[in-house]
Amino acid sequence: MALLGADLAPGVAQLTAPDGHLFTLYAGTPDDLADYRDVTLVPATPGLEAPNLALPVSTAYVECRWEDLFATTVAHLADHVPGQLWALDSNDVAWDARAIDPWRILL
Repeated sequence: MALLGADLAPGVAQLTAPDGHLFTLYAGTPDDLADYRDVTLVPATPGLEAPNLALPVSTAYVECRWEDLFATTVAHLADHVPGQLWALDSNDVAWDARAIDPWRILL
């Protein structure tokens, strides 16, 4: 997030867009993943496999009210993290970070 110009503090990073909108990322813990172990994830793109949460994964929580800011920021983050980055929306839809549709995602 520092590469994107975010303000950093222990366990949290906050990006302020030019229009003042905020994207806040909170570091997850191993216990947070338990919230998703029994959830059936639906891939946003038909034919694409949803992430396998039985594999080693990391979690983070995001607060953002603007779908366009969310989609753009997550796509930029995907360029800077190793492995595949997914976003799970409020309907348990799994989005490839580089293919989030701001008109369809439910924050």
